[in-house]
Amino acid sequence: MPTTVRPKPRTKSKASPRKKKAARPQHNPVLLPTLLTLVVALGLLWGWIALTTPRGESLLTQLQSASVPTSAPQRPAAHATDQGVEYRYVPKRDEPLGIVAGRFNASPTQVKQQNQLTSSTVAAGKPIRILVKALHRVKAGEGLNGIALRYDVPKADIMRANSLDNDVLRIDQQLVVPFRSH
Repeated sequence: MPTTVRPKPRTKSKASPRKKKAARPQHNPVLLPTLLTLVVALGLLWGWIALTTPRGESLLTQLQSASVPTSAPQRPAAHATDQGVEYRYVPKRDEPLGIVAGRFNASPTQVKQQNQLTSSTVAAGKPIRILVKALHRVKAGEGLNGIALRYDVPKADIMRANSLDNDVLRIDQQLVVPFRSH
């Protein structure tokens, strides 16, 4: 017959006192907020370093512009004058003179006289000359905000003159910089 082992009954002895739980270490009340502040500051600094270049332009804009092929057709050349740059604009379809002039912040009357137009419509494919502030070739690291600040022209005016839907630029892209709107 198999023998069964019975556990020994526990007896309380006065000789072995009960062990106390180890005391939980107390945190320094100043240290934790200081560490959290330091971690947040380092995170913000790291984010700023990762997303900006020395010129202050977005790295994301540079990466997006680098992925776009630079073999897009360039706009025609311009001739410099004392009052700005004469830009040659060729409409793809018939456009009202007022809309074309407004795109470059020019007066329709001035554009009509400068190009000796008799009609208030600019014919498709017929080049017209428009006086603009400058032509700017985009360099690596430049963004639309920086270019707008450089020429003291609102970013929206540059976007309208170049028919841009967003502020993503390509390296070597030529931008028309119109005079400041009044």
